[in-house]
Amino acid sequence: MHDWNFFSDVIVEPGLVGVDSARLQRVRSSLESTVSQGLVHGAVLLIGCRGGVILHDAVGLCQTTPTEQVMTRDTIFDLASLTKVVATWPATMCLVQDMEIDLADPISKYLDLDRNCGMMREITIQQLLTHTSGLSSQTPLQQYGASKSEIINGILRDGRDAPPGGTVSYSNRGFIILGAIVETVAGMSLDSYVRSKIWEPLDMRDTQFNPPAASVCRIAPTEYREELGRCQRGEVHDESAALLAGIAGHAGVFSTSADLASFCALTLANGQRQGQKILDSRLVDQSFRNWTSGLNQPMGLAWIPYEGFSAGRYIYGHLGFTGTAIWLSRECDLFVILLTNRVHPTRHEDLAIRDMRREIIKMSLGLVEESNATG
Repeated sequence: MHDWNFFSDVIVEPGLVGVDSARLQRVRSSLESTVSQGLVHGAVLLIGCRGGVILHDAVGLCQTTPTEQVMTRDTIFDLASLTKVVATWPATMCLVQDMEIDLADPISKYLDLDRNCGMMREITIQQLLTHTSGLSSQTPLQQYGASKSEIINGILRDGRDAPPGGTVSYSNRGFIILGAIVETVAGMSLDSYVRSKIWEPLDMRDTQFNPPAASVCRIAPTEYREELGRCQRGEVHDESAALLAGIAGHAGVFSTSADLASFCALTLANGQRQGQKILDSRLVDQSFRNWTSGLNQPMGLAWIPYEGFSAGRYIYGHLGFTGTAIWLSRECDLFVILLTNRVHPTRHEDLAIRDMRREIIKMSLGLVEESNATG
């Protein structure tokens, strides 16, 4: 086991944080049952709070073909869209707290938009973060060219599907543009910037874009690709992130449950780690509120509010297409990390993964809610 991360070694006794041990066992049993039914081949579940880890389990298989490999707690996963909250969101917040950018700034302040990009000039940083930019929800980028600059310019020239600020429409393109803004302002790659500002201070040593060959044996494979004649392993699954050399604002990060636990604990602690301010508490608070009241869907800054889990309160989180998920309850001081390899060797039904996620998060949040309700 590669227990690099100090946080994962801090085990919290369930009773000390109001968690019923019997219900905790039922969460574990539910995970094992889900895997045994074949909804996914394997999974890692970590439940924790600011003080440490309450439950950390691995079940099933990391790899099914060409040989079977058992899932372990330190398996590295392609996080897919969790990149938006693990890399692009904190990088953007760091630039805001350093007064390098402002949420209300238009993107034209940071990107060189030619006369063919007029429709894009008024889009703000905040609208990119809240998916209210009006940019297309369609992700394919290969039509724009082969280089990163050609792809960014192609997105900018393509314009919007709707006026900014009028509707929530989930857009990978918006976070690709946001990643480009981070790189322009920071003067370095998104990878280098978020590593120096967030991942290294948190000892997130297994969190990276484009993982090195030495890590491949620990990485959960994703989908079988005909052109490769094998399943991808250590190569980003998202085709658009691959076109952008594996480093993009919307996808591309690989990580472990232990590293993500350290990140979630930082977030629940309002950006503080062992007395050190890594993220500004005001910006963290702002990120976990509904910025799109009155629109078709609630949205935080990069974080997505989910309803129906906890007595009318929002649970904030994010999902990744490869089968990854993070949920945070700031009221309960609880986070849940569920990492699966649902696209290996082929992608499973969306309904199956949705049902699995809903069951796990309802049971996990119930650990605290029921104990609170009974005094």
